[in-house]
Amino acid sequence: GEWAEWDAWLSSRTLVSPATSGDLNAPDLAVAVGRLDALLASGLLPESEDAAREICNRRAYSPAVLAAVADRLRAAGHVSFSMTLGHRLLKVLEAIGETSTLALPSVARKLAYPLAYARLVADSATREGIDPYLLLALMKQESWFDPSAESKANARGLTQFIRPTATAIARELDWPNWSWDDMFHPYVAVPFGARYVSSLIRDFRGNPLFATAAYNAGPGPATNWIGGEWEKDPDQFVAGITYRETRGYVTSIATYTEVYRDTYGSI
Repeated sequence: GEWAEWDAWLSSRTLVSPATSGDLNAPDLAVAVGRLDALLASGLLPESEDAAREICNRRAYSPAVLAAVADRLRAAGHVSFSMTLGHRLLKVLEAIGETSTLALPSVARKLAYPLAYARLVADSATREGIDPYLLLALMKQESWFDPSAESKANARGLTQFIRPTATAIARELDWPNWSWDDMFHPYVAVPFGARYVSSLIRDFRGNPLFATAAYNAGPGPATNWIGGEWEKDPDQFVAGITYRETRGYVTSIATYTEVYRDTYGSI
């Protein structure tokens, strides 16, 4: 039903033609699509990204083809690049005047905002008493859902923990046989992230916006920006964040959380 709605939406805006349809079974795409499927099946993800780009380029990155290719990547488990194409789709639609993500058909929103590691997220969020969409938004911002992500500061995994924080959470959770390399495993990174977010929300008197700032910049700077005003207006708090990166980080996660909730309802 969602894909029928998507096709009808595209047609109503004359965004579908024989040359730009999302039909990946078209004869002239057979070799390129076959190569993409073979690379995905072999786990050759960087090469599969090139193959996906080739198909999209053949159709001038039309919305229908972007969605079809992104969905194929998602189905094969390559969530990160599927989401990258999903965001490319949003930019293409924005360029033709569709500026509200929340007003788009669910297909477009779900490609850009996937329920990655949904079971792990739901279980971990429930256990720690936090909003699963906040956890998803944080992971999306931190690692683009790449479990092997590693920053220049040596932060690792889906939730981008630095070693001291990971060590402290492992001790708190009494995690058996934990090692630093375990942070590359989703089944470790997700519950660790949920526990840390939960502790920050508790420390910052139940305010997820304050906790998000602390996750990025540390509790000290976040406390300074609050300035003792625990009922501070959210917009005033964000405007008072003096770290440009953290200000963008907090804004992005709040936006991502809203889009996730509007798109999926309860999980």
